[in-house]
Amino acid sequence: MKEIQILPGELFFTEEEYQITTILGSCVSVTFFHSQTKSAGIFHALMPYFNDRKSKNPFDYIDYSMNYLLEKFQKKKISLNELEIKLFGGSNMFSLDDQKKIYSIGSHNVETAKELLKARNLEIMIEDTGGSSGRKIIFNTSTGDVFRKFLRNF
Repeated sequence: MKEIQILPGELFFTEEEYQITTILGSCVSVTFFHSQTKSAGIFHALMPYFNDRKSKNPFDYIDYSMNYLLEKFQKKKISLNELEIKLFGGSNMFSLDDQKKIYSIGSHNVETAKELLKARNLEIMIEDTGGSSGRKIIFNTSTGDVFRKFLRNF
């Protein structure tokens, strides 16, 4: 099986077998898997909305990345409600005292991803979000399985 790593602001769509790894802090990744066609997609986004542009890379944003991947599935004539969807990341990487002073991008990223999926009537099959630790996820595109490992001292 081929292995790749996606970095913040990247996404990947395939119908081939890959093991895709990414490391998340406050960022979020959503995986999409269609079991009948073995089509799979994942993104690693840093911020919620493309309208609030702080970066020139549109894949840094949850809304842009999600719409881009969902269009890929639709172009393959895959019904979106047949997708297995899993949501990861959105850690709050600061101490509780800091969270009172600093805007919690991790929580906002998770809520944005949930809102965008709900707006399309898409359900999250598995969610592993929040907390104060980073995560390493490994997405198997031949099965749709996602393995998660918490990271210390992220």
